[in-house]
Amino acid sequence: IQVQLHVTMPRVKSPQITSVGAAMSETSSLLYCYRCEENTNHQFVFSHDFAFRYLDAEGFVMWEPAVYSGLSCTTCTDLAIYIHSSLHVVGADSKYGELVYPKNREIYEGLPRRVAQAYKEALKVKRVSKIAFSLMGRRVVEEIAKDQGCSVSNLAEALNQLALTGKLSPWLSEAADVVRKIGNAAAHDGFAEFNEHHVDLIDELLYELVDNLYRGPSFLHTYRNMLEI
Repeated sequence: IQVQLHVTMPRVKSPQITSVGAAMSETSSLLYCYRCEENTNHQFVFSHDFAFRYLDAEGFVMWEPAVYSGLSCTTCTDLAIYIHSSLHVVGADSKYGELVYPKNREIYEGLPRRVAQAYKEALKVKRVSKIAFSLMGRRVVEEIAKDQGCSVSNLAEALNQLALTGKLSPWLSEAADVVRKIGNAAAHDGFAEFNEHHVDLIDELLYELVDNLYRGPSFLHTYRNMLEI
């Protein structure tokens, strides 16, 4: 016996969003480009009606009608995609709604004030000056060492102390030391050549440091309290 099953996907009615519809009629908009790292003109590319998947307060999967808008930076041609629904506010990231691509990492969430300030200042100069970013990256490591309770003035000794006490895992200790060494080279070796590989390395290592030391524990604490586990 052959049984044929016909599954019909529910049709989601598109939301009536006047503000976004009006914005679509414009040929270009000034938006922040995460590749250029500044506000640039963006050309409207597409609009797509679909549904946004989310979890309600009790953990059940829900769907909400949404409008996705794609725009291309006229400087670097990189694509940015925004979403607007009753759960996404127009004006949060742009008049098209909230940015979903490229994903903007919540890099400062859960960080101590001084660490967050140093990290924010470092990222401001990432594409402006490789030397400045190397120096500022080292300062972030200094603030992390201070926040972890290390009062040793010599950063190399401070990182070694944090590793010995277990406050830094072997991997994080090595990551912090690499940032320290690159910062030292930027400060003392005027002939040192720095390229985008150095910038990307510092950027990724700093992200891993603050993610493992601050954001990860903060995220876990929040959900353990919410789920009472």
